[in-house]
Amino acid sequence: MIGHLHTVLRHCRWHSQALTVLIALATSQMMVPWPGLANGHDDTPRLDGIVLGRVAYEDRIDQTALDALGQYLVEMSDDLQRYETVLVQSNHEMIELLRAGDVDLVPESPFPALLYEAIADAKILVRQWQDGHATYRTHFFTQKSSDIERINDLAGKRVVFESPTSTAGCLVPKAAINDESLLVGFPGESFNRSDVGLIFSNSEMNALGWVAQGRVHAGVISNIDWADDSMTPPGLKKELRIFHTTPDILRAVMLASPKLPNLHKQRIVDVLLRMHESDKGKAVLRKFYSTARFDRLEGEALASLNDVRSLAHKLGMIPD
Repeated sequence: MIGHLHTVLRHCRWHSQALTVLIALATSQMMVPWPGLANGHDDTPRLDGIVLGRVAYEDRIDQTALDALGQYLVEMSDDLQRYETVLVQSNHEMIELLRAGDVDLVPESPFPALLYEAIADAKILVRQWQDGHATYRTHFFTQKSSDIERINDLAGKRVVFESPTSTAGCLVPKAAINDESLLVGFPGESFNRSDVGLIFSNSEMNALGWVAQGRVHAGVISNIDWADDSMTPPGLKKELRIFHTTPDILRAVMLASPKLPNLHKQRIVDVLLRMHESDKGKAVLRKFYSTARFDRLEGEALASLNDVRSLAHKLGMIPD
């Protein structure tokens, strides 16, 4: 437990004047109730503090988003008095925090979310419409003058991906290439004539430019970034064309620690599902990764999550 406490204290930011109470919360994981959750016949542990976590990609943006949602959850509860934010640098750190109950809620893209579900027994609660989108997909693109027409034509070619952890910019297109029985050679690995050689650009603009300049044969980008003129300038787009598009997958989800009692999970879900119905909730959602709303994982949303789970199995990210 001391190791978990040190990790939390190293990466977190507390939001309370009652420091002694917070130290007790971190060391003993004591809980007191959300409004309406406790009564004389309820043995559910009480909760007065909640911890929101994130594997940090952009610290300032992540901190602002978690602060906005944490404050809203406090304001929507009669008993919840404080929140904490925890930013870590890796999935491994987040898995350990979820297992220990040192983080209660985590917003994440679907592949890491399924990893947390499989290894940390985290619970995926709801779908998040991040950047206003419930789903997104990956476009494969090349120069207009290229003879590449389908994924099979990438054999022996070099393709630029965004980054190793990107969903639309790496994981989904890698699965699409594998589905065509092509091998993928990552940077530093041997590159055979039958393989697809990968390099990483670390930005959409770099990927677009490298393909347009002929430095690589093809690239990948999300449909959201392709449609955004600030991400894909029209002058650059006219030199390129899309030759393959993957099926839609979930944009993002919200997870909960396995240590968070089910009754508290349900209370949080109820709050999240209603946020888009009020002006105040909408304002918070805009600060929370430009989210349009949260909705339930059912119907096409659940089917999409299961599709991502199948892809994660194929990529060897989660056990069968």
